[in-house]
Amino acid sequence: MDTLVATHLLKTAAAVRLLGAEAVITGIRPEVAQTIVHLGVDLGDVITRATMAEGLSYGFGKLGIKAVQE
Repeated sequence: MDTLVATHLLKTAAAVRLLGAEAVITGIRPEVAQTIVHLGVDLGDVITRATMAEGLSYGFGKLGIKAVQE
């Protein structure tokens, strides 16, 4: 990941907000997270979760949907 990719992520999240939704970024590997920090990219306004399951759980919670596993 470089600054160009990080910039595109932030711009995509901003565009999603303009459409009235909220972006959730999931599955960032530890080495990518370290690169983002070293690049000085601020993801403070972007919701992040470690896994897709956690991201879906977050989204479902915002919608008031309870997911159960059978």
